[in-house]
Amino acid sequence: QADNSFVVVDCAALPETLVESTLFGHVKGSFTGAEKNRDGLVLQADGGTLFLDEIGELSLPLQKAFLRVLQEHRFRPVGSAKEIHSNFRLVAATNRNLSKMVQQGQFREDLLYRIRATTIELPPLRQRPDDIKELVFHFTDRICKRYGYEAKGISSDFLDALYTYDWPGNVRELSNTLEGAIADARQEPVLFSKHLPTHIRIKVARATMASQNSPAPADNAVESSQTPMQPVQNPVQQIAALEPGAELLKFKDFRKSVLEEAEKKYLLNLIASTKGSIKEACKVSGLGRTRLYNLMKEHNINRYGWSSQ
Repeated sequence: QADNSFVVVDCAALPETLVESTLFGHVKGSFTGAEKNRDGLVLQADGGTLFLDEIGELSLPLQKAFLRVLQEHRFRPVGSAKEIHSNFRLVAATNRNLSKMVQQGQFREDLLYRIRATTIELPPLRQRPDDIKELVFHFTDRICKRYGYEAKGISSDFLDALYTYDWPGNVRELSNTLEGAIADARQEPVLFSKHLPTHIRIKVARATMASQNSPAPADNAVESSQTPMQPVQNPVQQIAALEPGAELLKFKDFRKSVLEEAEKKYLLNLIASTKGSIKEACKVSGLGRTRLYNLMKEHNINRYGWSSQ
């Protein structure tokens, strides 16, 4: 059930000398320092879920011990003469290739078959660019609440940089990067690319230069400004850069693009100048609260709104 225990076992961080005690528990006096009985993580998961994070880090002897626990749902605490039953649901995760580890003799084949009843393969973040924006909103909101900051706006150049970076460390690297960016921004109401770590800004700059120096498409078509991996170009600059006789946008599309770009820049300047105060922003802009929030949502500037203080 959803309200039952969810016990996480970080297999990469299990203390080597106390692995069995940590997992299976122990009885009083079973070893030096065992001053009282202690339940292990496996028993704590009884009736709930046992999550083995980084299961590929388990040693071969411990893999053998776990195999029996998974098959019988029974185990013996350290120093005990009696077995204990624990009925749990198992979930395991790893960033390693377990099939390859089996071939190399580093992971038990029978254990792999046991845990591979249902497998969900999560592609790396660089293959899921559509997830980046939602993850940014989620982590930014959580980090700001943790450190007592007001909710921060997200500028378009900040998102463009995140889209361009390849994220070798996946979601964990994104979360740590956002925490560093928020710490660098301090009380500034909006996150810009300047708040990102230097190594990310360097990689983004190199990727942007490489894309600009790459050969043009065969049909000389104008790239869509909505392509996530490319920096957004101002429509006026785009038109001005075209050679005579090159394809132009339809007037209706051009006007819409210019208006959208102008609205986005205005809102970002409004956030910065009013320091995130919704009351002041409405006063300066002459917009009502509802209209202002709708525009923010439309341009994906700050999903969570500003402080009304």
